[in-house]
Amino acid sequence: MLSEYPRVVVGVNSFVALVLQAVPFVLVGGVISAMVAVFIPSYVWARWLPKNKYCAVVVAAGCGLILPTCECSSVSVAKRMMGSGVPPAVAVTMMLAAPSLNPLVMVATMTAFDGWSWALIRMIASVVAVIGVGLCITWWGEKAFSSCMIQDASFVGDSGVVGSSVPAREVGVRWRQAVVVMHHDVGEALGFLVLGAFFASVTSSVIPSSVVMKLGDYLVLAVIVMGVLAMVYSLCSYGDSFVAASFVGVHPAGMVMFMTLGPILDVKLGVMMEGGLGSSATRFLALTGFGMSVMSTFVIAGMLGWW
Repeated sequence: MLSEYPRVVVGVNSFVALVLQAVPFVLVGGVISAMVAVFIPSYVWARWLPKNKYCAVVVAAGCGLILPTCECSSVSVAKRMMGSGVPPAVAVTMMLAAPSLNPLVMVATMTAFDGWSWALIRMIASVVAVIGVGLCITWWGEKAFSSCMIQDASFVGDSGVVGSSVPAREVGVRWRQAVVVMHHDVGEALGFLVLGAFFASVTSSVIPSSVVMKLGDYLVLAVIVMGVLAMVYSLCSYGDSFVAASFVGVHPAGMVMFMTLGPILDVKLGVMMEGGLGSSATRFLALTGFGMSVMSTFVIAGMLGWW
């Protein structure tokens, strides 16, 4: 019966393939992310990071290469870091870098695009974007994060458990908290993955090929449209590369924008930042995050001769 509707068949196959490819990365990423959020005390970062703000921003971006923290946990981790005395620019840079640059995301991108070149492109674009946001906060935006910088006694000397100060000896409590964080992060990420895969499959099967070809011919249009889709889809960074790769025919700069902006700004993150960091910080991050993502995409387009 479905054979009579080839576009429906294409959409269903695309949806199933996207979900099955991305689910393992979401599950592994959620588990590791919860471990990082629970077992690394927030005050540790205040001790380890350089005192110079500019150096600390660069180091924080580098930490994203080794800390597989999902964006579902990153906002609360950043807030705890600021409560422990870490400058907002540094905490936010790490908040954005971890889901954008961590090794599992790079492996997922290599898998989605069947090669390392797109993983490298994504890494460069994300590094430029997150460092740019961090520097903007250093120069102009610290006032927007003033409410997050208030020292919270529950964070000083905490055990790393989100929102509490459990003694380090209570390992059992930590593990229970880790399970709660895993359940929350993985459940939320899978939900948005399914929705994103559904929208992507519908888009690929319903939108006429002539419209897609226009996104392949016009760089600026592709960047804007794919940026909007990244915000609306609200995908986890472990699964967004599979959705990006499904947009066959779209200008490559649009796919770079999709993967760069998603872990920095989307509807899901906007709600989380509004609740965790406040309205002023969310507005500042929305403006600078979008602007830096566009800038980094154009930098990549210039480097690779895509103009």
